[in-house]
Amino acid sequence: MNRSMRTRFTLTIVAAALIQGASGVALAQGGGQNGPRQQDQREQHQQQGHDQKHGATAAPGKDHRQDQSPRENPERMREFERQQAPGNSANAHAYALEQQDRTRLKHHYQRVLGRVDRAHRPHFEPGHAIPLIYRAYITPAPLSLRRHLPPPPPGYVIGYYQGYTVVYDPTTFVIITIVDLLLLP
Repeated sequence: MNRSMRTRFTLTIVAAALIQGASGVALAQGGGQNGPRQQDQREQHQQQGHDQKHGATAAPGKDHRQDQSPRENPERMREFERQQAPGNSANAHAYALEQQDRTRLKHHYQRVLGRVDRAHRPHFEPGHAIPLIYRAYITPAPLSLRRHLPPPPPGYVIGYYQGYTVVYDPTTFVIITIVDLLLLP
């Protein structure tokens, strides 16, 4: 084989590979499926994906929004917050801390309290949910601290953020008790 034949042969192989690759891409993107049956199948598949994403299913009459946690369903979150609001019987088991417990909390977090940005820290209230923007920053109280405190009510945890120790429900982030460590003597 002379040089010009090898060049032509190589170009032919490269061109064939490019054509084959392009046809594979076209098929992967739905090329060749433009008939009415294929169009209906694509639309049905897209609708099923939409329904699954937004909670609709083939079972009529069942409200799947109730299967979602309050964090996933804002409507359930608002209802839960109304139930947990101060004065409701659902919030009757507030977590009480004695003065010695508050002192222990302040002593434990003393090193980080100097770094709290007092001008830009959040305002937390019992009976209200921790705002979304702060939830990822709540750090759980360590076991070395928790073992010296009364246990929180079942289903609640103790956490810390920006000078606050909060006792809250980790599912809904509704607070039942707050200790503002910056206000303690």
